[in-house]
Amino acid sequence: MPNQHKFNLGGITPQLQTSGGTAALGSATSFPILSGLAVFLIGLKPSGIIEPHTHPNAAELNYVISGKVRFTVLSPGGEVETSEISQGQVFFVLPGYFHFLENPDKVNGGTVASFFGNEKPEFIGLVGGLSAYSNETLGSVFNKDPNFFSNLPRQEINVLIGSGAG
Repeated sequence: MPNQHKFNLGGITPQLQTSGGTAALGSATSFPILSGLAVFLIGLKPSGIIEPHTHPNAAELNYVISGKVRFTVLSPGGEVETSEISQGQVFFVLPGYFHFLENPDKVNGGTVASFFGNEKPEFIGLVGGLSAYSNETLGSVFNKDPNFFSNLPRQEINVLIGSGAG
């Protein structure tokens, strides 16, 4: 009988590999005991950043396995919290709260396990979200001339994990 209570998330090829890091997904498809839940094993390269995003259908609990993580959370009420945590520490993000994670270390990588309260957490990223709107809509929302947004790079997909600026 196969062991249904054991899954080597660190042993699978990450489904996402970018210049900023990697992400391997554990879900009910690969680990049936996760029914209703999901976990990502995230490797952030030095200065790697997870794009600002929200999960409207899932809370998120992050556990730092190695290295450091700086996280910023923006609540729907406009409050912003930024903090840095290290190995063995956790932080929690409520569903619908905009947030991002970054590796503040410019030399060493870090590893984070992100646990979600939904087996298919939705990901709405800033890059894909802003790219979906016309310059006129963005101008109206940000009270700017629509031409202000003419040079905004338009990408139809989210970046997810990017390289830091420095």
